[in-house]
Amino acid sequence: MDLLKAVGGCVVNIGDIQVQCGVEGFSMYVAAKSALMSITKSASVEMAPFVRVNALSPGTMPWPENDGLYSPVEKEAILSRSPLKRLGEWSDLVHPLAFIQSATFVTGVCLPIDGGGSAVL
Repeated sequence: MDLLKAVGGCVVNIGDIQVQCGVEGFSMYVAAKSALMSITKSASVEMAPFVRVNALSPGTMPWPENDGLYSPVEKEAILSRSPLKRLGEWSDLVHPLAFIQSATFVTGVCLPIDGGGSAVL
Protein backbone atom coordinates (compact mmCIF):
# COMPACT_ATOMS: atom_id res chain seq x y z
CA MET A 1 0.00 0.00 0.00
CA ASP A 2 2.91 2.36 0.59
CA LEU A 3 3.85 2.22 -3.10
CA LEU A 4 0.25 2.95 -4.12
CA LYS A 5 0.18 5.91 -1.77
CA ALA A 6 3.54 7.17 -3.03
CA VAL A 7 2.37 7.26 -6.65
CA GLY A 8 -1.25 8.25 -6.00
CA GLY A 9 -2.51 4.89 -7.13
CA CYS A 10 -5.93 3.92 -8.38
CA VAL A 11 -7.39 0.47 -7.72
CA VAL A 12 -10.17 -0.76 -9.98
CA ASN A 13 -11.81 -4.01 -8.93
CA ILE A 14 -13.97 -6.08 -11.26
CA GLY A 15 -17.25 -7.03 -9.63
CA ASP A 16 -20.46 -8.35 -11.12
CA ILE A 17 -23.89 -6.78 -11.39
CA GLN A 18 -25.35 -10.06 -10.08
CA VAL A 19 -24.55 -8.97 -6.52
CA GLN A 20 -27.83 -7.04 -6.66
CA CYS A 21 -29.94 -10.19 -6.96
CA GLY A 22 -29.77 -13.90 -6.32
CA VAL A 23 -28.40 -16.28 -8.93
CA GLU A 24 -29.34 -19.93 -8.60
CA GLY A 25 -26.30 -22.19 -8.49
CA PHE A 26 -23.83 -19.33 -7.99
CA SER A 27 -24.15 -18.54 -4.28
CA MET A 28 -20.42 -18.68 -3.54
CA TYR A 29 -19.50 -16.63 -6.61
CA VAL A 30 -22.06 -13.93 -5.81
CA ALA A 31 -20.96 -13.92 -2.15
CA ALA A 32 -17.34 -13.38 -3.20
CA LYS A 33 -18.25 -10.57 -5.60
CA SER A 34 -20.47 -8.99 -2.91
CA ALA A 35 -17.52 -9.03 -0.54
CA LEU A 36 -15.37 -7.40 -3.21
CA MET A 37 -17.93 -4.59 -3.60
CA SER A 38 -17.94 -4.07 0.16
CA ILE A 39 -14.13 -4.07 0.29
CA THR A 40 -14.10 -1.53 -2.56
CA LYS A 41 -16.20 0.89 -0.53
CA SER A 42 -14.31 0.35 2.73
CA ALA A 43 -10.88 0.51 1.09
CA SER A 44 -11.84 3.74 -0.67
CA VAL A 45 -12.29 5.33 2.75
CA GLU A 46 -9.28 3.66 4.36
CA MET A 47 -6.85 4.49 1.56
CA ALA A 48 -8.02 8.05 0.89
CA PRO A 49 -6.82 10.64 0.14
CA PHE A 50 -3.77 9.05 -1.48
CA VAL A 51 -5.32 6.07 -3.27
CA ARG A 52 -8.69 5.89 -5.00
CA VAL A 53 -10.56 2.57 -5.02
CA ASN A 54 -13.47 1.86 -7.38
CA ALA A 55 -15.06 -1.09 -9.14
CA LEU A 56 -16.66 -1.90 -12.45
CA SER A 57 -19.67 -4.24 -12.30
CA PRO A 58 -20.18 -5.92 -15.66
CA GLY A 59 -23.48 -7.47 -16.57
CA THR A 60 -23.92 -10.51 -18.78
CA MET A 61 -20.75 -11.08 -20.75
CA PRO A 62 -19.95 -13.78 -23.34
CA TRP A 63 -20.71 -17.26 -22.12
CA PRO A 64 -17.92 -19.85 -22.36
CA GLU A 65 -18.23 -21.88 -25.53
CA ASN A 66 -19.88 -25.27 -25.06
CA ASP A 67 -20.46 -24.67 -21.37
CA GLY A 68 -23.93 -26.22 -21.43
CA LEU A 69 -24.92 -24.20 -18.37
CA TYR A 70 -27.80 -22.41 -20.10
CA SER A 71 -29.87 -23.57 -23.02
CA PRO A 72 -30.29 -21.26 -26.01
CA VAL A 73 -33.82 -20.46 -24.75
CA GLU A 74 -32.49 -19.54 -21.29
CA LYS A 75 -29.78 -17.35 -22.82
CA GLU A 76 -32.36 -15.54 -24.93
CA ALA A 77 -34.53 -15.00 -21.86
CA ILE A 78 -31.59 -13.50 -19.97
CA LEU A 79 -30.82 -11.12 -22.84
CA SER A 80 -34.48 -10.16 -23.26
CA ARG A 81 -34.48 -8.67 -19.74
CA SER A 82 -31.65 -6.26 -20.59
CA PRO A 83 -32.68 -2.92 -22.12
CA LEU A 84 -29.87 -3.17 -24.71
CA LYS A 85 -30.86 -6.79 -25.54
CA ARG A 86 -27.33 -8.05 -26.04
CA LEU A 87 -24.34 -9.55 -24.29
CA GLY A 88 -21.67 -7.17 -23.19
CA GLU A 89 -18.22 -7.52 -24.67
CA TRP A 90 -15.07 -7.35 -22.58
CA SER A 91 -14.09 -4.37 -24.72
CA ASP A 92 -17.14 -2.55 -23.27
CA LEU A 93 -15.12 -2.16 -20.06
CA VAL A 94 -12.27 -0.22 -21.69
CA HIS A 95 -13.81 3.27 -21.75
CA PRO A 96 -15.36 3.04 -18.26
CA LEU A 97 -12.02 1.80 -16.94
CA ALA A 98 -10.22 4.75 -18.56
CA PHE A 99 -12.82 7.10 -17.07
CA ILE A 100 -12.44 5.67 -13.55
CA GLN A 101 -8.66 5.84 -13.82
CA SER A 102 -8.70 9.48 -14.94
CA ALA A 103 -11.56 10.75 -12.74
CA THR A 104 -9.51 12.02 -9.82
CA PHE A 105 -12.56 13.02 -7.75
CA VAL A 106 -14.20 9.58 -7.96
CA THR A 107 -13.67 6.96 -5.27
CA GLY A 108 -15.83 4.31 -3.62
CA VAL A 109 -17.94 3.83 -6.75
CA CYS A 110 -19.19 0.50 -8.10
CA LEU A 111 -20.09 1.44 -11.68
CA PRO A 112 -22.51 -0.87 -13.49
CA ILE A 113 -21.52 -1.75 -17.05
CA ASP A 114 -24.54 -3.89 -17.79
CA GLY A 115 -26.50 -2.67 -20.79
CA GLY A 116 -29.07 -1.15 -18.45
CA GLY A 117 -29.78 -4.43 -16.66
CA SER A 118 -29.44 -2.94 -13.19
CA ALA A 119 -32.14 -0.41 -14.05
CA VAL A 120 -34.69 -3.20 -14.36
CA LEU A 121 -33.61 -5.57 -11.56
